[in-house]
Amino acid sequence: FAEGAARSRSVGPDSPESARRRAYIGSSAGSNVAGPTIKTTKDMPIVQPRSFDSLGLVPFQISPHFQDPDPNSKHMGETQEERILQFLEENETPVVGIREGAWLVCENDRVTLKGEAGARIFRRGEVPVEAKPGDNIIDLVGATEWKLKARCCLIAPRCSETAEPDRMRRCGRKEFFACRAKERFRRRGFSA
Repeated sequence: FAEGAARSRSVGPDSPESARRRAYIGSSAGSNVAGPTIKTTKDMPIVQPRSFDSLGLVPFQISPHFQDPDPNSKHMGETQEERILQFLEENETPVVGIREGAWLVCENDRVTLKGEAGARIFRRGEVPVEAKPGDNIIDLVGATEWKLKARCCLIAPRCSETAEPDRMRRCGRKEFFACRAKERFRRRGFSA
């Protein structure tokens, strides 16, 4: 990491060359912090953080593990969609609700939705839009001026432990998901 950071400084932190050399993998909450702020996290801080600012790798908030509202649910609390719409009452930044099993790949000034599950795009004052695998999220959130800061892979992993139970038992849940994230990252041409 230190070597990569030194190379980035030598070509300028915001230069296109620097962006091609840097990479970020974010899974679950790690994808949430890739946005401009942590204001759409589902985890409320128990103390006041110094700032809600985050990495700002993408020009939109990310809400991983997005679940569509279930009209038959007896749950009386807020849905994830309601929370996002409340966020947009006070904020202009679009929100991308990534469903479990979907991920975003950021490269060449594109953010491409991958996986099978899709995502929902929320913009202030507009009806939410469905995104399907292969869509360029940048076009859907209206961030045409955005430029790549670092190549990244942002993942909403499946929380189900039924995906690969034998492998999960061998290496433990946390290591299993970290390992799967690295494998996906490498398959898409990134080096970790």
